[in-house]
Amino acid sequence: MKAIVLSRRSHREYDEIISLYTYDNGRVEVLAKGNKKIVSKQSPFLEPFSIIECAIIPGREIDHLAKTQSVEYFPRIRQDEFKSRAGIWAATLTRALTPEHVPDKHIFFALKNWLEFLEKIDNASPIILDAFAIVLMRLLGFIPQLEECVICHKEFKIIAHDFLANENKLEPGIYYAGGGLVCGQCRLLKQNIGEEIAVLGLQELSALSLLVKGDWRLIVDFEIEKSESIRLHEVVYKFVLYHSEVPLRNWGFLFTMSELASRMVT
Repeated sequence: MKAIVLSRRSHREYDEIISLYTYDNGRVEVLAKGNKKIVSKQSPFLEPFSIIECAIIPGREIDHLAKTQSVEYFPRIRQDEFKSRAGIWAATLTRALTPEHVPDKHIFFALKNWLEFLEKIDNASPIILDAFAIVLMRLLGFIPQLEECVICHKEFKIIAHDFLANENKLEPGIYYAGGGLVCGQCRLLKQNIGEEIAVLGLQELSALSLLVKGDWRLIVDFEIEKSESIRLHEVVYKFVLYHSEVPLRNWGFLFTMSELASRMVT
């Protein structure tokens, strides 16, 4: 069966536990016997975010990984430190957020297509990982509602018009508990009673709409200031934390990596 490697971790002296997202069975944890031995033939194929063809044999406590064959190793991603970290984090998010033994071909293809896109492009930015995180959450049933205010149901185009037309500009925001967009007035009401709402400008909200759609090319080409992309990232990260209830590290360090890489080029 086809599978994408999500992670590998040591088990006893020579073995490893490999986490895979398979086409047929969703996320599975399998034992790779003798995988840490120097002579192991399958070990090089089992790096995170590799795509493999494999056979899995049922075991008493844990299934065993049998034959493996490399399908796609993504060498261009691995040669770029930033893209390699992004690939590892996409695999990490998939492992952390998906349940075991629940097949979902949409998730398999979302990760596969995202990796194939990352392999092709020359310049990647941190927003591409935020896009994958939001698409993954969407496929798991958690979609940010952006068409209207989730409290008063005012349409986004009216919210945008009011914001641009009024001198006393009340920026809209994202209401985590409500699952999406709030207009400026509703944002103030909720913040005044202590609820957590992220303030977002119209440009960031437009970018967030693109992330939800999952069109990787449009996302990479979208023009957004660094400060806006950082604010957008924090919204994505907190949205994932709130709705998944999984304690995830913040992958915002990719912004620092991206900036350092661009300085080295210039």
